Amino acid sequence: MRRLAFTAIVGLVLGMAAPAFAQTGATARVLAPADGQVVVGTVTARGEGSATAGVRSVKLFIEGALVATKESSELRQRLEVDYSWTTTSVRNGWYQIRVDVAAAGGGSASSHRNIRVDNAPSTPTGFTGTVKDQTVFLSWAPNPEPDISGYRIETLIGDSWTLVTETNSTSYAAEVDPGTYQYRVTALRSSPTMAGGRPSDPTSATAVTVEPPPPSQVPKTGGGVGGGRVKGDDDPRIYGRDGRGTTADVRGTARKFAGGGLSFGGLSLPGQLGLPSLPTTESFKWGSYKESLPYSLPEGGIPLEAAPPRLAALSTTKVLPLDALRWVAAGALMLVVAGLLHFFGLRAEIAEKLAASKAATS
Repeated sequence: MRRLAFTAIVGLVLGMAAPAFAQTGATARVLAPADGQVVVGTVTARGEGSATAGVRSVKLFIEGALVATKESSELRQRLEVDYSWTTTSVRNGWYQIRVDVAAAGGGSASSHRNIRVDNAPSTPTGFTGTVKDQTVFLSWAPNPEPDISGYRIETLIGDSWTLVTETNSTSYAAEVDPGTYQYRVTALRSSPTMAGGRPSDPTSATAVTVEPPPPSQVPKTGGGVGGGRVKGDDDPRIYGRDGRGTTADVRGTARKFAGGGLSFGGLSLPGQLGLPSLPTTESFKWGSYKESLPYSLPEGGIPLEAAPPRLAALSTTKVLPLDALRWVAAGALMLVVAGLLHFFGLRAEIAEKLAASKAATS
């Protein structure tokens, strides 16, 4: 009795399921890549369809776009379709691969998988470096990938590469001190597996050399506080205190302008006597000085090197008043000496006249 009841129940279930199976009668599977797989380069996407009544077609989709289809002209219960997918031409990220199957009996089925595309960007090309004045200009060709997030510029310091900047542009410019520099550039693109993006291999380094600018012309004499105008071969500059002083035309070099002492109408007072002297411009480093001085300098400053001492510290009237007092003391000493010499000269002359007078009276 129990066996008969069980058989009846099973028969009822199978009878109810048979129409549904006959209606669908198809299965679909994604064979490759595996679900969640990270893919790079060119990969094969493959799908399979099967049906007891025979497979009419199998279609393969990537992110909803039909990429391949296969149809059977004969009654086949199993059918495969594949597609060679070049992932380097698409954005990195998640993609869905789907297979749709249509059975000959009118049934259908669908299946899908999600995979991750994660390609590194190609190495930037056309990397060049040029120099104008003290500015370095770098440029390179844009990368072909659709999801480039930027470019990383590095410079060689010692034995290691150090980050200079990251930019979305394909060029870079910076003013640097004189010297030889090596740069390289790396492309960056978005990545579903790497925080901050996936970098390319860097380009071969390019070396650039920045020469120091030619020394500026400096007047032969200080020209006092008023200053003057230097007529250089290429770049005339205004000289004078506080950016003024166009009263005299002077020519010359730094050697005479900043000698070891001071000259008074041809009478030289050497600096070796312990009196302060103007510094030679040859001792300055290249950079930009814009201080007002009590002696003539170019308007806008002499081009001197970065991070030098301020020229204001060399001004005897601004920040070295003791030097000015030394000059005053030296002048007073000269007057005293001149007075003593004159006094002793007068004494000698008087003594000589008295001696002559005594000789005449005797």
